[in-house]
Amino acid sequence: MERVTSHYANRIKHNLDLVAQERAALCSWQAMKEQESQRISEAVGLCGKQPVPESPSDAQAAPSGPRASAAVM
Repeated sequence: MERVTSHYANRIKHNLDLVAQERAALCSWQAMKEQESQRISEAVGLCGKQPVPESPSDAQAAPSGPRASAAVM
């Protein structure tokens, strides 16, 4: 009876060790997935930003178009 009990105790210990290894691998994968998700979110955020509109003072300082060329003549 002790031999059978010892055999199954060893199997249980081995299985618990395997579960611990797989749990560690899962946690590592989840951390990498979270980092990748964060990098993707940052990239999407940069792509989604609108260009800065030209300020009104810049538009008045450097006129362009037909009126600008007529004023120079």
